[in-house]
Amino acid sequence: MGTESSGKLVAVRTLVLQDRQILLVGHRSTKTGKVWWMAPGGLAHAGEPALDAAVREVGEETGLEVEVDRLIYWLEWIWERSHCVELYFVGKVIGGQLAIGNDPELPVDRQIIFDARFVDLGELGNYPVYPKIFRTLLAEHLGQGLPEGAMYLGISQPDLPR
Repeated sequence: MGTESSGKLVAVRTLVLQDRQILLVGHRSTKTGKVWWMAPGGLAHAGEPALDAAVREVGEETGLEVEVDRLIYWLEWIWERSHCVELYFVGKVIGGQLAIGNDPELPVDRQIIFDARFVDLGELGNYPVYPKIFRTLLAEHLGQGLPEGAMYLGISQPDLPR
């Protein structure tokens, strides 16, 4: 890790939990066909508040309207010349209808979202969920109660199967 990082990014994700299920969005690489699942989210636009970005991203990717409650986790991705702080919020559905959304930043023929669904927390091990820490962390925290403050999950390099 050097000090010459030029790309500074803020990403948001929203953990939408209902009846011991979590909302996940399925992604498929257009290059390799590999699949991964994540909580809905993406990059905040320049000048866009993180909470607004979280609500927007859930709508774009799943068709659901959410109310964002609070920050629960945060982590950092550091690679090459980029540094991204990713904020994870808790949200609840207040409207909309679950649907497979899209990424408006990508052209139609390069879309990577192929599914959006609620998954039982006990079945997370059956999905290639990213970041990998969520495969065990969410079930553990929901069993004990979610952390009261924002929990730092550390520094990582992106490990998506692209």
